[in-house]
Amino acid sequence: LRSFNEVKSTLEEMFEKFPDVKSYLLEDFDGNVIKHTFKIGLTDDGLLTANGGFNFNKRMFADYEHGLRDGLEQIAEGWFVRGDGSFSGLIRHEYGHNVQNYIETKMAQKYHQTVDDWRKNFNTLDEYKAARDAYWKERRQYESELTALANLSGASEYSQTNLAELFAEGFAEYTSGGNTEFGKAFGKFLERWYK
Repeated sequence: LRSFNEVKSTLEEMFEKFPDVKSYLLEDFDGNVIKHTFKIGLTDDGLLTANGGFNFNKRMFADYEHGLRDGLEQIAEGWFVRGDGSFSGLIRHEYGHNVQNYIETKMAQKYHQTVDDWRKNFNTLDEYKAARDAYWKERRQYESELTALANLSGASEYSQTNLAELFAEGFAEYTSGGNTEFGKAFGKFLERWYK
């Protein structure tokens, strides 16, 4: 019950601040529109994982103290960002993966890059190529700005592994109220890209 309450209160805060992540429309490669809805499930892998929502390790719910200890040890070792020093930072991290997915999906949709057949949205191949090039220009700018955050003070070891973890760690640090150079810079980055 304690783990559920901590998850519940953190998710309520995240849904209030970033409501679009809870549910949005996606267009698949065949042009079908589907509704993406944030889901919560259980898994045997990891402590928490993000995949269209959250998957929580069953052990964490069965033994809250054990899950909490694992998470806080990883924070203390510098593997995860400090944030507010609580377990909710790890929940925020996983929510960050969902925010990143939302941002990147919306960016691709803006340029109609989620549909396999270019003829569904463009009259000519040249129109498609112009949209594709514009998408990749914006995507490279986004990734460049994100990459620039990697070496700021307050970034964790885990944030150095790849762009997805850099985003999630920055999100956790920022939304936890982390007052580090990394957290502040990520907040500005997020304001620019979360639309």
